[in-house]
Amino acid sequence: MTNINTNSKDSERPAAKIYRLLAACFYPPQKIIFEKERLFENLHSMVKDSMPEASATYEQLGICFAQHSEEELTVAYAELFVGPFALEAPPYGSVYLGGARRVMDDSTIETMKLYEAAGLVLDDTQKEAPDHIAIELEFLYYLITKSIEAVSKGDNELFVRFEGILSEFINNFLGKWVGPFCENIRTKTKNSFYIALSDCLESSINCLRKI
Repeated sequence: MTNINTNSKDSERPAAKIYRLLAACFYPPQKIIFEKERLFENLHSMVKDSMPEASATYEQLGICFAQHSEEELTVAYAELFVGPFALEAPPYGSVYLGGARRVMDDSTIETMKLYEAAGLVLDDTQKEAPDHIAIELEFLYYLITKSIEAVSKGDNELFVRFEGILSEFINNFLGKWVGPFCENIRTKTKNSFYIALSDCLESSINCLRKI
């Protein structure tokens, strides 16, 4: 079992941002923007500080991204996550948690309850389901950031609240479906970037699991 380095407030800040940048990788690829923002260099730098055991995996992510054209990435993305026919790797928690392989079931509602418990309300203009992998990764970023803020304010009650939500979210929701989701990616595509991304995602979520 690996753990994020949480010895100081500053060391946790990169850990939170890792999940936000991972979320960006699960939206349609924009090669020019990703390269301009140095997304993969920034990810690798943060991981070296927060999850050094995953550093090699994240270094590979940037290398694989550079090897593919935007068209190749877009085609692979669509085949895995969009369709228009069968989704090879549905990016929705309900598909894996509900047992019926359908979007928007009871697990989706329970996930939304956690968002609400953390003080969030989904934007009505949001096109994706609440349990889309990118949205859930953004939620992780939010929870870790709020926990850090609570520590900086010396608010132990608020810290315990957000840590409790984080634990429930990882152990009962995202942590349960991320493994099958990543395995789908690895077995359903030959695109090296998305295979590397699945490895990075799984290792990063494992770092948050509670024993």
